[in-house]
Amino acid sequence: MLAVDDMVGNLIKALKAQGVLDNTYIFFTSDHGFHLGEHRLGAGKWTAYEEDIRVPLVVRGPGVPEGQTRDQLVLNNDLAPTFADLAGAKTPSFVDGRSLVPLLGDRLPPEKDWRKRFVVESVAERGGSAEPPFIDESMIAPLLTGDPLPNDWRRSSADEARASEEWGRPWMKALRTEKYLYVEYKTGEHELYDLRKDPYELHNEYEGAPADLKRRLQAQLDTLGKCSGEGCRVAEGGTRERARLRS
Repeated sequence: MLAVDDMVGNLIKALKAQGVLDNTYIFFTSDHGFHLGEHRLGAGKWTAYEEDIRVPLVVRGPGVPEGQTRDQLVLNNDLAPTFADLAGAKTPSFVDGRSLVPLLGDRLPPEKDWRKRFVVESVAERGGSAEPPFIDESMIAPLLTGDPLPNDWRRSSADEARASEEWGRPWMKALRTEKYLYVEYKTGEHELYDLRKDPYELHNEYEGAPADLKRRLQAQLDTLGKCSGEGCRVAEGGTRERARLRS
């Protein structure tokens, strides 16, 4: 982290020396999160839980209020439309996401005009494997999900190991809204959390949840799983802001 801090400091100094710091936007972000013991899981990051899907995002630049935090739902795929917006370029229609420029000033868009939901997807993909017999875990490429190897991994052939999609955690797709996390697994299992009552996602309420709520969340998830471009912006809820920063 010290090296990153030095790098950012040197960048700021260079921009200031060139006289362009006051006209430059800096976005500081990262890969998605990581769980390490939460939800009784080992080390990994391919779940729909908050620990895994949250991404840091810090922005500085002209007109960006100092020390303020936004509560709106934003995604990594918003970065491309945002950079195009700041540069005065037209974002191609096939691009997902929406410009974050309306969130960078003091006047925020109405709540009804911003994203209300988004989709999360992951597969239980794994790397290659050594040929049997497997002697120890070091001979097996780790699961890309970060999940532990199955109890019977020593009895799996190389072909079975490569093809298996059930090692660790099964494929899943999820809907994250302002209030709920709804998860569907390829095994037919489900999870549903009310994030306002249960922000740490500890109590799965799927079995006892109202049928109409489950149907609505499932329908929203299905729509988001098939959309692209403007269709996704519509499916996510809210109307796309097209404001430009004033020069």
